[in-house]
Amino acid sequence: MNAEFILISADHWIVIAIKNYPGHYEHDQGITSKLDGKEFFDSSFYYMYNRTYKIDYITHLINPDIKVTSLMIFINEHSFTDINTSYDIEIIQRNGVKHFIENLAPVTPLSEDLLAIFTDKLNKYHVENPEKFESLQPSDFDSLQKGIYCPHCLSFNTEVRRSYIQCKDCEATETKAATVLRHVNELKVLFHQHPKMLKTKNLYDLMNHQIPPRTIRKYIKQNQ
Repeated sequence: MNAEFILISADHWIVIAIKNYPGHYEHDQGITSKLDGKEFFDSSFYYMYNRTYKIDYITHLINPDIKVTSLMIFINEHSFTDINTSYDIEIIQRNGVKHFIENLAPVTPLSEDLLAIFTDKLNKYHVENPEKFESLQPSDFDSLQKGIYCPHCLSFNTEVRRSYIQCKDCEATETKAATVLRHVNELKVLFHQHPKMLKTKNLYDLMNHQIPPRTIRKYIKQNQ
């Protein structure tokens, strides 16, 4: 799940990520951000959403009434942020941590029985090292589901517009540039032992021919 912390009570779980960026951090949707004006690939918000989604799934197996929320803390004392994201993630700075803790709603303490249930369920989904997994082989490419999926609800029911992608299920939008860079990153991860798989044709096929090769090459070149 790769979450730094999960703050757990009987009726509320908070998924917490810590960021240590020094300087002016800017994020405006998509999967790129800027630090002191320099753009870089940044999937923090998508992965935070994905982690929270998985935790929410686990808690629903225990009790559907458990509330799950996300918190991202920018801990560096020299960090200040301008963030625009459609994901439901609370953002606080280093100097806001004490205030956040003091203003947490009263929580229901964990009984020993409930703690045992939570521990058992989390252990079932525990992965020793999520960064180390076996790379897919080139022959596996054809079996991958093709198309552009929504980074919010994970639905493949999406539509390509002139400059953005829109999900027909949740109506979320993502720029074409962010969509291309997201698929570049996923192809890198899935075939991390086969760097030759990262080519325009494979990206074009992976996105089910919804974005033309010329556009794919343009966005890759812009973000190199």
